[in-house]
Amino acid sequence: MMNILVLYAHPVETSFNAGLHKVIVERLTAAGHAVDDCDLYAENFDPRLTRAERLGYHDDRGAGDPAAPYV
Repeated sequence: MMNILVLYAHPVETSFNAGLHKVIVERLTAAGHAVDDCDLYAENFDPRLTRAERLGYHDDRGAGDPAAPYV
């Protein structure tokens, strides 16, 4: 058994990509793998890196770190 992270990012729930995502997760789970299924759109993940965030990138990350739940 393997621990597998599936990162999915597509805005349309009925797309071909959504179908692929569903099949991938189902087959990995059926094969006995531990699957962490992360749908970035469903979690309202904001992919933009602001200027302020970039300038403070190497600073100590505090409680306001938007990426903290994913690390």
